[in-house]
Amino acid sequence: MRFGVCCSASQVPEALAAGFDCAEVAAAALGDLEPDAFEALRSVGRVESTNLFFGGGVRLYGPDETDWRSAARRTIEAAAWLGVKTMVLG
Repeated sequence: MRFGVCCSASQVPEALAAGFDCAEVAAAALGDLEPDAFEALRSVGRVESTNLFFGGGVRLYGPDETDWRSAARRTIEAAAWLGVKTMVLG
């Protein structure tokens, strides 16, 4: 059996050092990472899944609909670059 933990991207190294097998981070936050932080997260590895695919400011429908398609594309590309296998919408 393997054990993972949901945490922020900045907490991944600490979570892995504590003995967790993998980490799950918020997908929406991946686009906000500085390049150095993103590369550090990639080098640590073992980010196998994400949650919170869209941030709270993204409106998926209605008169104030956000351009969620481009946000989704960027999020998926970032997650794929990290090696993420599973992405959760909520």
